[in-house]
Amino acid sequence: MARLPHFGQATPVLRYSNWIIAALVTLSATISSTFLFELPAVKCRQTNVDVAAARLSGEVAPNDYVIVHPWYCGVTFKRYYKGPAPWTTLPPLEDYAVHRYDLLKAKMQTKDPIAPVIDRITSTLQSGNRVWLVGNMPSTQEPLPEILPAPNNPWGWFDEPYSFYWGVQVTQFLSVHYRRGAVVMPPSTNCVNPFENLPVVAVAGWKP
Repeated sequence: MARLPHFGQATPVLRYSNWIIAALVTLSATISSTFLFELPAVKCRQTNVDVAAARLSGEVAPNDYVIVHPWYCGVTFKRYYKGPAPWTTLPPLEDYAVHRYDLLKAKMQTKDPIAPVIDRITSTLQSGNRVWLVGNMPSTQEPLPEILPAPNNPWGWFDEPYSFYWGVQVTQFLSVHYRRGAVVMPPSTNCVNPFENLPVVAVAGWKP
């Protein structure tokens, strides 16, 4: 006959049950504290690109040109943009269904990947149409040094310096050649993911 344990002795089943209870209590406390501390972040919009895309969808003309920057915002923009004007990112990529780092890497290895964008800006403004800038376009008055195709620069494969360089190429080109511009939609002042809280600027006119 099996011996019954004394009341003061914990059986393996009882010890296991106590461990489960302790784990559940700890998990519950962790979830509760995380929820309380992260509640403001939960309430934040993850993007305002949908708002920008909806605004542009109703305002752009077929012969306008839309530039989205940085490049990774093109995925969200593609989902929501329904306008007639062509659009691109810096650099232009062949697919925006997902974040195609392989395509970005290939463009980083080319000599001047945004040359087609500059050409399209030129023809758009010269023909009396508008260029729309969706994003935080970097700018500097300093002359841009020449950079080499990746990875032949001090930062190697790190994409942000290339993205900054391409953005400055566009803003410096526009600062020389456009005649007028306006902020169509400023960044949201509400809680929005800072990586996708983008302004919208429209420029028009051509200066040789």
